[in-house]
Amino acid sequence: GRYMVYETGAQGIVVASLLERLGDAGELVHVYQTGQPQTACLNSMGLHKSPLLKTLNISHLRSLEHGKNIIFNHPKSESKDAENGAEETSDQQCDKTSEKDTDAEPEKKRIKLENGTKDPESENPKESEENDQKKPVRMNLRERSVEAFNSIKAESLDGLVIVCKQHPGNIITYLAKYIKPSRPFVIYSPYKEPLMDTYMQLKEARMAVMVMLTETWLRSHQVLPRRTHPTVLMSGGGGYLLTGIFVQN
Repeated sequence: GRYMVYETGAQGIVVASLLERLGDAGELVHVYQTGQPQTACLNSMGLHKSPLLKTLNISHLRSLEHGKNIIFNHPKSESKDAENGAEETSDQQCDKTSEKDTDAEPEKKRIKLENGTKDPESENPKESEENDQKKPVRMNLRERSVEAFNSIKAESLDGLVIVCKQHPGNIITYLAKYIKPSRPFVIYSPYKEPLMDTYMQLKEARMAVMVMLTETWLRSHQVLPRRTHPTVLMSGGGGYLLTGIFVQN
């Protein structure tokens, strides 16, 4: 499936776990709020280069929704292609005038070398990868945001996962438009009150059904002969989950 996850403050552990569950098929759009996504867990698990992962800055998302071009100042590859195409057309015209010449092909290569055009056969794919890696970080992030936005705009997603410490009410109402109807969502928060507000907000807007608020609590036990009992000293709670299914109002 194709899913969206909004994660802040979890070092990418939720994104990494979802990528592991997806396996080799599907798509995961990671929406983040900070300057760049948190990838500590992704790097540790070797999933930071997964082809299923797309990243989208929420500020870039707002700009793209208003029709702004966030990559207007990037080097345009199209202009380079146009220049190369113009050189190729001029080379083709030279070839047409010398079709009867048996040395047309080496002459074409010689003309390209004189014009400063690289021979595609001599290009090294490793050099192009190194050039992509040398691209500035913010430029890469903006281009990835545009790619992810085009993907979710073309087709809605199959589910939404939100993991954050801030109030999730406005976040879920904002991102819900990119999720198909009758698709599930889940919100995690270490506090109960924001989820209670979100529960009422979803009910009043008639955006979801089967909305449930549950507490995630795991209590470990000591297992010893004649001394098996729950652990005495432990955390009071592990957070709360708000789950439901989106519907059309």
